[in-house]
Amino acid sequence: MTIIFWLIASTMTVLVLGLLLWPLLSRTAVAATGEQEKTLSIFRQQFAELEQDRVNGVLTDELYQQARRELERRLLEAEHANHG
Repeated sequence: MTIIFWLIASTMTVLVLGLLLWPLLSRTAVAATGEQEKTLSIFRQQFAELEQDRVNGVLTDELYQQARRELERRLLEAEHANHG
């Protein structure tokens, strides 16, 4: 009889903890996704500004390619940091 009580009590405890922790865990995932979107938005804007500088003659093709590679490297590092 005591074993049945402890099995039921432990099962109910695990279920209640799961119900209480679920919103906290899902909120973290949403916050991480929002942060990634902000980061990607910033990189998209920087790529657009870089392209605009090339079109306006502010950057030579060589400087543009160099700056673009650097920006791509930083984007890859940011993505790696988010997933690692």
